[in-house]
Amino acid sequence: MRDLVRRSDAWHGCPDLLAAFFAGYGRLLTPAEQAGLVVDAALDSVGGIAYGSAHGGPKLVERGRRTLARLLAPMTVQGLWLAGLRPNAFTA
Repeated sequence: MRDLVRRSDAWHGCPDLLAAFFAGYGRLLTPAEQAGLVVDAALDSVGGIAYGSAHGGPKLVERGRRTLARLLAPMTVQGLWLAGLRPNAFTA
């Protein structure tokens, strides 16, 4: 899940990239995986902000802040904050 958190920055606001990712992955995330993704995103964002601040990594700090902003946005339902999509957007 941690890798998905970091990749989510690339497809945020680009539903075509997200759809392509899940097409290649072969399935959508389960509700448990979506919940875990939100937790991992929170940990990754604050960890990135702390580490980047302490070690002179402004890009890491900025990515952490973007992730944290998405977590705090209203679109966090079912972990789909990473796509900026409404829930069930990719449900078959």
